Amino acid sequence: MTKKLKFFFILFSFLAVPLSATAEDAQDMAEEAEAFIQELANSTLETLDDIRMTQEERDQQFHDLLKEGFEIPYLSKLVLGRHRKKASKQQMRDFEILFPDFIISVYSARLKEYGDERFNVTGSSPTGKRDLYVHSEFSRKGRNPFIASWRVRLMDDKLRIIDIVVGGISMLQTQREEFSSRIARVGMDGLLDDLRERGETETD
Repeated sequence: MTKKLKFFFILFSFLAVPLSATAEDAQDMAEEAEAFIQELANSTLETLDDIRMTQEERDQQFHDLLKEGFEIPYLSKLVLGRHRKKASKQQMRDFEILFPDFIISVYSARLKEYGDERFNVTGSSPTGKRDLYVHSEFSRKGRNPFIASWRVRLMDDKLRIIDIVVGGISMLQTQREEFSSRIARVGMDGLLDDLRERGETETD
């Protein structure tokens, strides 16, 4: 399940789109958020089926979209949890650079496995005052549908995905626990070295 969570973090890393109207709370942006997720999914599947693109070009495109579609500094701080307070400014800068690169390099090779999937938004529900979950379903040939919920927030007048939940498990929390365990063993510099090494290994 953890690998699926991490993969889908990449699968829906896309350009955030401005709202057509100002949203006062999560309920007000339900229609826009549902359309946002559906359109991003459609664009993703089209990219996966584009035989004109090389794997390198596809990796670069997803890399750029990830940085545009997600609030990377925000996610980087959350995924580090309490360790962020002990990290130096340079360590945080390095982490914010390595974090998206690490995710892309590790999981981009799995993208081709999902080129024949069908994706549909099935609704949404508010969570807290600022966010809502957009619920979705992957239809897979010969297998049960895969269900995922995308936590969306309006940030700087743009919709952003800030978490993914599958089977009641938060991707953000899962990654946070993994990094926390690694930092406890090798320290922040050790984690940064791991991200560099693992990213380079996947791209060789």
